[in-house]
Amino acid sequence: MVSVLAWIFLGMVALHALGFGHALHALSRTRSREGSVAWFVALITVPWLAIPAYWFFGRRHSEVYELRIQAERQTIAERIERQVFVACGSALDSALASSPGVSKTAWENRQEHPPNTERVKLFLDGPTCFDALVQAIEAAQSYVLLGYYSLEAGQVSKRILNALEICCARGVAVCVYYDEMGSQALPKRGVEALRRAGGKVCGFDMGPRQRQRLRVNFRNHRKLCVIDGQAGFIGGINLVDEYLPKDGTPGWRDTHLWFEGPAVSELQALWLRDWLWSGGPEPTLAWRQTPSRKTPGTPDVLTCGLNIIGTGPLRPEPTGAVWACNFIAQAKRFLWIATPYCIPVEPAASLLRAAAERGVDVRVLLPERADHAWMTWAGDTHIHELFGSNIRFYKYRNGFMHQKVWLSEELGAVGSMNLDARSLSLNFDALALLRGQAVLDALKDMLLADFEQARLLTRSPIPEHIWYRRLRSRVASLASPFL
Repeated sequence: MVSVLAWIFLGMVALHALGFGHALHALSRTRSREGSVAWFVALITVPWLAIPAYWFFGRRHSEVYELRIQAERQTIAERIERQVFVACGSALDSALASSPGVSKTAWENRQEHPPNTERVKLFLDGPTCFDALVQAIEAAQSYVLLGYYSLEAGQVSKRILNALEICCARGVAVCVYYDEMGSQALPKRGVEALRRAGGKVCGFDMGPRQRQRLRVNFRNHRKLCVIDGQAGFIGGINLVDEYLPKDGTPGWRDTHLWFEGPAVSELQALWLRDWLWSGGPEPTLAWRQTPSRKTPGTPDVLTCGLNIIGTGPLRPEPTGAVWACNFIAQAKRFLWIATPYCIPVEPAASLLRAAAERGVDVRVLLPERADHAWMTWAGDTHIHELFGSNIRFYKYRNGFMHQKVWLSEELGAVGSMNLDARSLSLNFDALALLRGQAVLDALKDMLLADFEQARLLTRSPIPEHIWYRRLRSRVASLASPFL
């Protein structure tokens, strides 16, 4: 009769064999070399912990999505192109190029439009952005399209959903998608009321519905809105209450953008590709821009060049990381980045160091404390490694800062892409790439005001003499390849 110890031994052998099989899978499928090594070591040494973590974090859940793309991508592209052809008489290549996966490199899009073709307005906080969004929804005549990473129960979502219900009541078509991981606190009653009023609502689809909430990677991190095909909103602001001041505490600091002009069609095509993948019914959309409509909020509107950049993880080389590296490399005099997290993947980190060493004024603006402690700890390791390379790090102190803004002497970008492994490699993100002196000056003044409310780091955030903080940050940093 086999003893208990023998069964335990056989179980351990089987578990390690299973871990070895997963380790081989990780070597062949994980995106980065660092990630492959990290998963291989963990799966071999501690398979009882690493195997569940690998299924939760490490497997490329986008494989299902990629197979669907191979089978359906051309069909969906033709459906979008057919709409554009019927409306405009020709295919809108630049719009299709901005769809998830980016059919050509995102960097090429920076030359699509001549300068000074868009009217743009910046919003620097949640309340003013929400006011403008509600005003634009109330003025909609044909349709409203929304796509948000986080739509959570609260005052903000209630206000937006009520405005959308009123739109439905007066015959305006409403289509909304949300990311199921980012919208765990979805306002279910409000969503059901919108559906009963005639609105179409979908969760962003990355595979079988029953496993959606277990999928941490490959989320749709975008924050988009299109009104009648004539105006668009894009940036970092989600539909959550954290942006509202409360009990003397300021709301989250963030940046969002309203614009109208040819690039609205790019944003609309990006939204439509996400919507069709989510299983939503194909809407009839407008692809021609009409003369200027009423601008939401105050009249401080700028004229500039603008393109929509859609990034995602569906290519062997993540388009977010490619775009970030190109943006860093083109800076000649200054490079300022505002991001809630600083966990740059290679080669972005090396390019930041190289830019600073060749004399570029490189500044990174971060919140004093991140909304997740482990993100702060992981970021401290990367700041420590970059600290001696003439990069200046600032910590914003007037509440939590959630904005994602990239600025150089020639280009600016406002969107949803953080300087971290998720945004650069794993998430679907979107940015507005801006050109023109007026808008670049406005972004520069905005960031200078933010630097005034921040403290400059004069020493590394990881003291050499406090061993547990070094250990904590190192352990948190080791998790970044898993993400």
